[in-house]
Amino acid sequence: MICTDFALQLQNLDGIASNFRTKQVYCQNNHLQNINGIKKFKFLNVLLVGDNQLRDLDIFLEFLKKFAFLEQLDLFGNPLAEEPDYRLKIIYNMP
Repeated sequence: MICTDFALQLQNLDGIASNFRTKQVYCQNNHLQNINGIKKFKFLNVLLVGDNQLRDLDIFLEFLKKFAFLEQLDLFGNPLAEEPDYRLKIIYNMP
């Protein structure tokens, strides 16, 4: 699922919530403030959401723990990536 569109910048992923069999989400360079729309994507293995507006690393980590098959993750360029020890927290908390 590719969500980047130069004419439209997404603020959430609610519009793709019904596509629960999706395995890859590419939504870089948008204005995402949350990714709650993908919470039912049990088989997600790629999540690229760099350069968005995602905040609060601790809440985000709890959300990410649901994705047991996640192999590739990009959060660079989000405010949560500026939190102290963000990379270490991601590595420690991911399945």
